Amino acid sequence: MPVSHPPDTDTLIQAFIETYKTSSEATPVELVRQYHEVTKYTAKNPNKGSTAVASALNLPRSRIRSWVDGDGRPDAVRGMQKAQRNGWFNLDWDSPTLQTLNVLVAWIFSGGSINDNWVPALTVTDETRSVATEALDRIGTGSVAFREADDGRATELRPATDASVLGRLLYALGAPKGVKSSETPLSLPLYLLNGPEHLRLAFARTYVINRGTKRPDRPQSPVQIAEERDTEFQQEIRTFIQSVTNGQAVHGDAPSWRLSAAAAYQLDQPPDIPDGSTDDTDR
Repeated sequence: MPVSHPPDTDTLIQAFIETYKTSSEATPVELVRQYHEVTKYTAKNPNKGSTAVASALNLPRSRIRSWVDGDGRPDAVRGMQKAQRNGWFNLDWDSPTLQTLNVLVAWIFSGGSINDNWVPALTVTDETRSVATEALDRIGTGSVAFREADDGRATELRPATDASVLGRLLYALGAPKGVKSSETPLSLPLYLLNGPEHLRLAFARTYVINRGTKRPDRPQSPVQIAEERDTEFQQEIRTFIQSVTNGQAVHGDAPSWRLSAAAAYQLDQPPDIPDGSTDDTDR
C-alpha cells in the first residue's frame, strides 16, 4: 500500500518491505522482525549456535541458520540496509531527498517505468536528459544509459547502483509498476493530497516536460498533453494540474488536453532538484 505521509518512517519502511516476496511461511514483515529478534538475541549470547537460538526464540532452525552461523539475512533486510545507508528513509516534507524522490516518482508516471525486477527506467530526450541525470546523481545512484544507439527507440537512464532498491522505494511512495496503458488502473500518489505546494509543483512540472508537446503556433494553448491512460486517471491528472496552477485554464477533453498560456508558463520548465539529496552521514 503506497504511503500517504512519507515522513512517517515506520510506515514507509513497512511499505518498502512489503514489496518483497518470500518462499517462507512467514511474510516479509515477519521475517524482518524475526531477523531483528535473532540479531538482538545473539548480540547478548554470542556463543550460541543456530540450534540453541532457534530453540530459545521458538523459530525454525532452517530459517535462521544462515543468520546465526553465516552472513545470511532476508532479502528485505538487505534492501532496507542499502536504503538506510543512502538516507532514503530519513524524509521530511522539506528534505532534499524527498524532493528528488518526488521528481523520480513523477518521472515513472510520465516518462518511465519500473520493470518486473524492480529496476526503474527514465525515458529521456535531448531536452530532459540533464534533468533525469541530475535527479539520479542527487539521489546517489548515478545513471547508466540504454538504447542510445537505437534510432527507433528512446534513450533510457537507469540507476547505476541500488537500482531495484530505489525502484521498490518509488513504488512504496506510489509510483506504478509495469506497463501503463488505457487499460491500466492508475492513481496519483497519496502523498500529493496533503503534501506541500513545492512537491506538487515539482511533480506537475516533471509530468509536463515529459508528456507535453509544444505548439508554438498556438500561443493561447502552447502545450498539449496526449496520452493513453484510463479515463479516471486522465481526469485525476487534469484536476491535479488545474489545482497546481491555481485554476489556470486547462482546455480540451481526455485523452488530449492543452495548457493555457499562463499554465504553460508556470509548468513547462524543469522541476527544482535541490542539492544534498542524500545525507552522507547516513552512509
